[in-house]
Amino acid sequence: MTALLDMTNQWCFNIDKGMLNGVIFLDLKKAFDTIDHEILQMKLACYGLKECSLEWVESYLTNRVQVCHVNGIYSNEETISCGVPQGSILGPVLFLLYINDLPSCLEHGIARLFADDTNMTSTGCNLESVENKMQIELNKIFKWLCANKLTLNILKTDFMVIASRQKLAALGDSITLSVNGVSLSQVRSVKSLGVNIDEILTWENHVESIRLKVSRNIATLRRLKPILTQKNLVSLYRAIIEPYFIYCSIVWDSLGQTLDKSLQILQNRAARVITGAHFSTSSSKLLKELGWMNIQEM
Repeated sequence: MTALLDMTNQWCFNIDKGMLNGVIFLDLKKAFDTIDHEILQMKLACYGLKECSLEWVESYLTNRVQVCHVNGIYSNEETISCGVPQGSILGPVLFLLYINDLPSCLEHGIARLFADDTNMTSTGCNLESVENKMQIELNKIFKWLCANKLTLNILKTDFMVIASRQKLAALGDSITLSVNGVSLSQVRSVKSLGVNIDEILTWENHVESIRLKVSRNIATLRRLKPILTQKNLVSLYRAIIEPYFIYCSIVWDSLGQTLDKSLQILQNRAARVITGAHFSTSSSKLLKELGWMNIQEM
């Protein structure tokens, strides 16, 4: 959430100054599986790890094997010569340490790192300036990735120009970015760290995504109501509905009345399903009875 809040605050700050934000959302191929152990050890030594700690990390990463087990049959053992264990606590930490020096190769952009979900922002007063800065930084990132034996998934790496509605409407041209002779896709909306971000930061796409998921789960509540107690239904609401309302809400909570109301209607509907209250019953009364905060209070 901190990473999302940091970047959206910066984008909004630039928009308020009349600037354009050119943002590249990087996608790495099998990022956790391709970390070079020797390069990682060199970086850890530069960060100050002593010999004993380095030996421990080496012991943790080396001599690992993987086996497939299907229908009682085992495959041959395959030695793992690179990468960090996925699903482990230490894996993401080691990956972040591995890519921690990526921002140092940039001159006209700010890189924000969160595990393998990385983006880079360049700003400028006009489209030409932003395009030039983005292409320069993209070339540097590609060179850094090659030097560190990581692979950019060019077909899944997108970019977006984030600005005010008026600023975007006034832009006559589009941006063209390419890596290794392959053009990147310019998008108007992208999902980053679980939040749908659009080019004018209205959060309409994110709210629509929440609305669809919550509506399906309210239908699940309704189907289970005959066989569950109210206490069980509330627990289910906490598990499959409320997380959508509160996940990174501090980032996208600057909603207009229409979007805010659409989410409040869904919460009210869930409350009526759980309590079995008549449609004429006050929504605020139901929320108070259940001990829930409304959408604005979350």
